[in-house]
Amino acid sequence: MALAALLVIGVSESAKFNNFIVAIKTSVIVAFIIIGGWFVIEHFDTLKANWDPFIPAATGEKGDLTSVAMSRVSKKHPAAWGRYVNRNRA
Repeated sequence: MALAALLVIGVSESAKFNNFIVAIKTSVIVAFIIIGGWFVIEHFDTLKANWDPFIPAATGEKGDLTSVAMSRVSKKHPAAWGRYVNRNRA
């Protein structure tokens, strides 16, 4: 009987401690989002240049997003897809 009571107390203490740690983690994440959002709003004019264009146009050259994405899907080398993209251009 005493062992059962000890286990119940241990489980409830563990749950309380876990809830406390989760509250701290959630508070840190929310604070980061709020502070980061404030920074972006305050410096929007200078940061806007970094976001234009948000997704660069596909060129088929080395480092192109299309070539890399297709190489991940097809398991081929990115250079093969770069040649394919360049060859089929109008």
